Amino acid sequence: MQKKRRERWRQVITACTLSVLVAGSIAIASQADAGGPAVEIKGLRFQPDKITVQVGSTVTWTNKDRAPHTVTSRNEVFSSGKLGRGDSYFFTFTEPGTYDYYCKFHPSMRGTVVVASARARRPTILLPLEIQVKAGDDVRWILPGKRKLDPAVFGTPDQPIGFEPNIGVPLQAREKNEAGTAYTTTLMPTPFSDKFARVTGSLSLTARDVSAMDGPDTEDEVDFTATFTNPKGVEYKVVVKKAIPRGPDHPFFGGVATNHLMHGMTGIGTRLMPTQFVYLAFWGLGDLFVKGKKVDTHRIVHVMLGEKVRDENYRLVFDKEVNHEATHLHLILPPVKGSPEGPVQSPVPTGFILPNGKQQPFLHIMFETVEKVETKPLK
Repeated sequence: MQKKRRERWRQVITACTLSVLVAGSIAIASQADAGGPAVEIKGLRFQPDKITVQVGSTVTWTNKDRAPHTVTSRNEVFSSGKLGRGDSYFFTFTEPGTYDYYCKFHPSMRGTVVVASARARRPTILLPLEIQVKAGDDVRWILPGKRKLDPAVFGTPDQPIGFEPNIGVPLQAREKNEAGTAYTTTLMPTPFSDKFARVTGSLSLTARDVSAMDGPDTEDEVDFTATFTNPKGVEYKVVVKKAIPRGPDHPFFGGVATNHLMHGMTGIGTRLMPTQFVYLAFWGLGDLFVKGKKVDTHRIVHVMLGEKVRDENYRLVFDKEVNHEATHLHLILPPVKGSPEGPVQSPVPTGFILPNGKQQPFLHIMFETVEKVETKPLK
């Protein structure tokens, strides 16, 4: 009850304060009531005689002398009129600049207020969050191919790095230049090549990021549907309704992650993707449909809305070339699915036959046009 009463009083006080703090507001009172910067007038001086405040600040001057004084700016932006002993004057500064002032009765009394631009406030976004995303128009089907190896992520043959199980590239799976002094590409084709085909598609995603840590009691939620075609026009659909609460090789952040660095040098996700800032990502278990028929369930699905990691020729770039000003969305179904015992190797039944006569064992679909991203805090 006391908490509610205090909250009501806080709202009343806030409303009253906002009603009087208007641009250029002037007040004379018997005592200072404002809680902002204060200047005392005593000993025929303004004390302190120079103050620095932010735009929107209200400064209070209080006369402590027996003699009358004024607070008058040089260009008459503000002027208190006559202040007797104990009187106060308030002024709210709404524009940045330097304001010199003096006392009309005692012109040698001078003071200065420096008004600085308001500090840019970082947006405070705290969990839990709900994020809605829609994408479509420019959609690409990534084909298998070798991935060029970034020395910043994989090192050199003399000083190799980035070979952790499952997220790195084993040393024996790397090709070198003729001199043997640098890594060039992966030995085998990967889902992270520069090869692609234009297809059509769209997606809608609602994700709730509630839990920041992995665990069985995660409250993260996912509702995801993507439809797209393969290069021959066959229709696919991926549906995810369940977030994976714990990552086997690195944290899944409860299933949904917002505002994280991932991939590359981070140890979060495959090192074959460049280090990038990711605005939204999830890991979930989903169903795969081909030609309207459900062909598999419990597929591991990873979706990521992040910085643009491909150049104008659609080359998958190295860390230093990531475009921090643009975004796109990745949909990846690796050749792994969920089981009661954990993730197991399982080629995705894409039905898409490659020129070598083999079925493409993964799906990596790029949505280059992100049409809508809406974020709101959950109550």
